[in-house]
Amino acid sequence: MSSEEVSVNLKRQRVIAYVDGFNLYYGLRHASYQSDIQHIKHGGNAADCLGRSLYWLDLRRVIPERLRKDEELIAIKYFTAPRRVPRNVQVSEADRKRYIESNERQRVYLEALRTLEGVEVIEGWYSENNPYKCIKCGFEWPAFEEKMTDVNIATHILCDAFHDRFDRALLMTADADLVPAVRATKDLGKEVLLILPPGRKRAQELRKVATVTQNIKIKALRGRRLPDVIQRPVGQPVRCPERWREGLGWIWGESPPVSES
Repeated sequence: MSSEEVSVNLKRQRVIAYVDGFNLYYGLRHASYQSDIQHIKHGGNAADCLGRSLYWLDLRRVIPERLRKDEELIAIKYFTAPRRVPRNVQVSEADRKRYIESNERQRVYLEALRTLEGVEVIEGWYSENNPYKCIKCGFEWPAFEEKMTDVNIATHILCDAFHDRFDRALLMTADADLVPAVRATKDLGKEVLLILPPGRKRAQELRKVATVTQNIKIKALRGRRLPDVIQRPVGQPVRCPERWREGLGWIWGESPPVSES
């Protein structure tokens, strides 16, 4: 074997990760809630529940664990849209406060991601449509729709593939709208590793077109959190929202489900 052949064989494969932020968020919410219910029902301690702690997820710890030994993570691109307070429907002061606090937690997490080397946050926006309305009682509630995330992911993955910036794309989502982008990426000679977030197990159309698919179990993410305090060279440190701290016990409702033990 020539030195040139050895060099080719030892060349590490480049990977760029594309993370659908809201798909991951809602998957974590569903999976951690279900996991905690089962934990309590089978006699577990409420203090060991995951709660919302994984919303403070460290993508730099999770994604490299999904790579092969011959692969190198080049970049992580996180796609989302800043949430907002409803304008097209009147909400109570208590609900308005909850919206503001929730939006602030999202802002802090995005700020935390921006402190990480190799992580890029790409934002779309939230569009508010005419409110939903109950045909029986007339009650109205906000109708938000996330805009541009799918298009942003598709654009980035195709541009990066066309310019030969990776050998394999790692796509973390369960959104079937990205099937055409995955097909086109493969047509450009690239592999696509589909990672299904916890709580997102179907995605049959995406599974069919991806080169390979992996599922992440919620318990595999325990401890894969960012530090509670992230220091920055300039400015104030970024602190994990109190609501997302570890060890808060059962925090999904007023009381945990009754144990069956």
